Amino acid sequence: MASSSSSAREKKKIKFIVTGFGPFHGVKNNPTTIIAEKLVDFLKQQQQQLQQQESSSDDLLLSKTIADNTRTLVLETSVEDVQRQVDQIYDDICKEEQEEQEQEKQTSTSTSTTVTILLHLGVHYGAQKFHIESCAYNNANFRTSDERGFQPTNEPITPSYELEAAFETALDVNELLSSAAALLLLPEGSDNRICTNGDNDGGDGDNDKGTLLHSEQLAATISNDPGRFVCNYTYCYSMHKFGCSRSINGQECSSISNKTRCLFLHVPQFTIVPEQEQLTFVAKLMTAIYEQALNL
Repeated sequence: MASSSSSAREKKKIKFIVTGFGPFHGVKNNPTTIIAEKLVDFLKQQQQQLQQQESSSDDLLLSKTIADNTRTLVLETSVEDVQRQVDQIYDDICKEEQEEQEQEKQTSTSTSTTVTILLHLGVHYGAQKFHIESCAYNNANFRTSDERGFQPTNEPITPSYELEAAFETALDVNELLSSAAALLLLPEGSDNRICTNGDNDGGDGDNDKGTLLHSEQLAATISNDPGRFVCNYTYCYSMHKFGCSRSINGQECSSISNKTRCLFLHVPQFTIVPEQEQLTFVAKLMTAIYEQALNL
């Protein structure tokens, strides 16, 4: 499925940085570690399957483009490592933008605009389905310590905003879910508004107030509760760092970066949704994000 025009593809270069998390609380095999480690190979396998099926040239190009412009990394489940790695991603993107600007000056031609998508993956051990997180909250309230022994209680992630301020992703999560449903040929439910500033005691979050997709093995929903542990910290820190929130505490942001978008996806355990199905869902979600990002 490739509905975007070739001219739009020429103007935008979409890059994905997909992150998973390592072990935490003695859990050695975090599903998101495995997804991050296998994702690029899975995307390339999908590309080969499309070639064998003699799919359309647009579908082949889209599949190849996403596979060739995706890199993954595994974050330690700690605030310190999250800050270090997200800061490094930010510095790398700034450096690439400077290089693009220099190239434009030297050649007197306009180069394609690069849009970087940060897709963070985290496991929700109590979940029965995928949770596309619509927002993050400015509150580090850990019920247990991270992997480096840090355990904040009701501390703002970014001091420039009030505690519990809700950062809403600039991506249209309802549209993403609808697009993913179409790509996966799943039944689709009704839309619901997302980001609200509710109470949370620092858990993994299970506030399913969004569109629900379901099949025998696969289900997804929009969530407005990513918990208050390292997952929420990562999402909030990234959106603030890159300036890519649609709204903060319900107030529309006057300036949103058109170079970066962030999204957090909570995945269930492999015993609930097997590894291959999870890789398939992540790949289809990336396709939906790609199509949306072309219109930035």
